[in-house]
Amino acid sequence: MTIARFFLIASLTLFFCGCLAQTPTASKQDDLEAKQFRIDNGKSYIYIVWPSGLAGGALALEINVNGKIIGKISRGKYYLVVSEPKETNFVAALPLDKLSPPPPITYFSCQSNRCKYLEGNIQWGAVMLFRELDDEKGEKIINSSSLIRKIVLE
Repeated sequence: MTIARFFLIASLTLFFCGCLAQTPTASKQDDLEAKQFRIDNGKSYIYIVWPSGLAGGALALEINVNGKIIGKISRGKYYLVVSEPKETNFVAALPLDKLSPPPPITYFSCQSNRCKYLEGNIQWGAVMLFRELDDEKGEKIINSSSLIRKIVLE
C-alpha cells in the first residue's frame, strides 16, 4: 500500500467515524420538557434536528433563522424554536466556510398551535439541507436526540 493511499484511507476513516463535535446541551429537565411536545397557545414550535450518524460527526454547523445565527448544531442534537405562526426560513453552513454561492435556504410556513420538524442532512461537507418530517417520525428522532436549547423568536 502506498503512503498516499494510506493517508487517503485514514482521512476518510476520520471523516466518517471521527471524533464527534461537541455542542452544549440543555439540562435533562429542559430536554424532557421539550420532548412533551406541548405548545404555548398561539405559538408554533419548530424542532431543528441533526440526527445521530457517522458522516459529518466531527462537524458543528451554525444555524441561521431569519438572518440571525442562533448557535451551532452537531450530530444527535436539536433546537426547539418558539415562533409566531408565519413564513420562516432556515439555513445552516459551516461557521468558517466562505461558500459561493450562498447556501440554500429552506422556506416553510408555521401554523398556530402546531409542531414543525426539520431534519438536517449534510451535503458536500459544508451545506445542510432541511426536509420536513411528519409528526411521528419527527417525534421519534427528537426523542433519540439531545436538546441544545430552547429559543423564543420575537
